[in-house]
Amino acid sequence: PFGFGQAIFFDGVSDHQVALPDDVATGVEGAEAITMLVWARRASVAGVVDLLTTSVSGTSRKYRVRLSATGQIQIGGRSISSDSFQELVSTATVTDTDNYHQFGGILDAESDTISVILDGAIIETAAATFGVTKFTGETGTSHRIGRALSGAGRFHGDISSVQVHRGALSATEILRHYDLGKTGVFT
Repeated sequence: PFGFGQAIFFDGVSDHQVALPDDVATGVEGAEAITMLVWARRASVAGVVDLLTTSVSGTSRKYRVRLSATGQIQIGGRSISSDSFQELVSTATVTDTDNYHQFGGILDAESDTISVILDGAIIETAAATFGVTKFTGETGTSHRIGRALSGAGRFHGDISSVQVHRGALSATEILRHYDLGKTGVFT
């Protein structure tokens, strides 16, 4: 996985996002699925905020983990740059500002599904239509933690771990990452 294990505080107003290396996008080349996991604690619940966003060109998103203004988890992405963006918005909401939560999702191009992950469990899965069954890796694009590629969607709170895995993690693997994360160990 590609991950970071120290918390970064974002003020939601003027803080800059964290730029990520191209490995975050190129590392998924040839994968039939990707799993994204983000440990975050919101300081406030206001507006749509991006936890993790990568792009294929300019502000065209490759994949992302986002929280809505009402606390819904939004997972989306595309397998190749010519795909239409596929997204699943959870019915579950998280408005807690006291605790860290594990947010994430699985984009499965082979089975044409998107799943939402919350606190160690897959809570929702829906059908999607990806263009091809394997992800392409794109270089020279923007990859960000803490805000959208456009500069909007600035996150207010702490992000302590970001992971992008090649493949769809199993329920057991997701729970393992959650259990380790609760103890402060991110792998």
